[in-house]
Amino acid sequence: MKSLIIKNKHLTPLPILLYLNIMYSQVVVNEYSASNLTTYTDNYSMEEDWIELYNTGDVDIDLGGYYLSDDIDEPAKWMIPQGTVIIGNGFRTFWCSGRDESFLNSFHTNFKLKQTKEEPEHVIFSSPDGTIIDSQELNDSPIWA
Repeated sequence: MKSLIIKNKHLTPLPILLYLNIMYSQVVVNEYSASNLTTYTDNYSMEEDWIELYNTGDVDIDLGGYYLSDDIDEPAKWMIPQGTVIIGNGFRTFWCSGRDESFLNSFHTNFKLKQTKEEPEHVIFSSPDGTIIDSQELNDSPIWA
């Protein structure tokens, strides 16, 4: 019985570290643009719409396997590629061009953002299992305006 307790003591720090990593490193939708006409250009020199995520914690997070979407009913629409890191207190921009590609530090989703009053779209960030972590409904002005 004593050896079982010792094994448990050795295994305890890992779950605690994972818990602290998640607890102190929350990623949220920080900004988006659903009508980028002159603000930023992507790696094709195009003025595509974009989503910016922000890591509110101090620990770097690999976003690989997480998802972005524009559809509340399909939160796992575009998977962020493995090895996509957002540094602690840092930002990461994703282009909503519909190109579905990534090259170096340019990430293009498989959807575009549209602003419609009849059926408003959303900017959705979800976990690897498809659980919505953060969601913003698109409206007449971006959340940073």
